[in-house]
Amino acid sequence: PLVNRIQAAFIYGSVASGTDQADSDIDLMVIADNLDYATVFEAVRSAERRLGRTVNPTLVTLDEWRRKRSQPDGFVARLEGKPRLLVLGSEDDLG
Repeated sequence: PLVNRIQAAFIYGSVASGTDQADSDIDLMVIADNLDYATVFEAVRSAERRLGRTVNPTLVTLDEWRRKRSQPDGFVARLEGKPRLLVLGSEDDLG
């Protein structure tokens, strides 16, 4: 199953902060070592149909996540301290 290939996943952005509108997209961070965008997009399409919203996935490996967290001006570092809704995994899994 796909879920077994994902270390962690969380929603961030307007949905996580509670400022989304009915037409807001859902920003989804997926941290997985052996997954490709085609597989993620296939799973996301199903969620989009059920939710009636666009899901905007970002896919990184666990090593990329950890490396990017240490870059103070980078996208991943800017997510630190911002609201997020864990979908899979825990804060400990984010390292």
